[in-house]
Amino acid sequence: MLDHKENEAGKVIGMVDKIRYDENIRTPKGTPSAGLKWWGHINDETFARNVMDRAITEVSVTVVSSEEFDDEYG
Repeated sequence: MLDHKENEAGKVIGMVDKIRYDENIRTPKGTPSAGLKWWGHINDETFARNVMDRAITEVSVTVVSSEEFDDEYG
C-alpha cells in the first residue's frame, strides 16, 4: 500500500506472496534487527518502474486475510 487509507482500493499497488520471520535483518545502518521479510508482486507497470527507479522506496504491508496465522510470529 502507498499509504494507510485501507478502504481505498486505488492505494493497493500489489500483493504479498510470502512472509518470513528473520532475526537478523540488516538495518540501513548495518545493525541486525528482528523483523519480517516479505516478497510480493506489483500489479501496475508505473508503480513497478517507480520502485525499480527508487522513486518509491517504502511501502506498507497490510494483512487482509488471516487464513494462516502463527501465534508466535503472526
